[in-house]
Amino acid sequence: MLRELIRRELSAARLEPIKKEELEAVSTEITETLRWCSSSPRPELCDEYSKIISKSINAISQTRLMKASFTELNEELEESSFLRSIKDLTSIYYFLFFSGLVTHDMKVAVKLKKPLILEGRLRDKGIVTYLDVREALFLAAMNYVELLPLTLTSGLFTS
Repeated sequence: MLRELIRRELSAARLEPIKKEELEAVSTEITETLRWCSSSPRPELCDEYSKIISKSINAISQTRLMKASFTELNEELEESSFLRSIKDLTSIYYFLFFSGLVTHDMKVAVKLKKPLILEGRLRDKGIVTYLDVREALFLAAMNYVELLPLTLTSGLFTS
């Protein structure tokens, strides 16, 4: 089943929905094989199988991300909101860099929207500080911080 999914994914030009039944079938196939592996007298085969599965899943996810980057996302896709979030985070990431808003030590200014523990200390809502750009992006996506330069210029991540 996984082989058919990979073949279809690699041959399709557009991002196509993966049916829940297909995901369940692949999951069952992998789980059953790993269950067999746990009692196998040849663990090296199972190690190789695990590597192949990992590479296959990585190939599918990278292909789907690549397709999502170049096409309009179809609402029928189970993961459309997730892929849209990834696209948005990627765009904001590059905007920060190309706009010169990232410091020389890879930090960006943020304002805390909620109390948050940073570097082992509880910081109150409203505090302005600098965070690693990746950490700031993820916290902004979860509505914990406001990216100050972005909200001043484009209104992104404001409530």
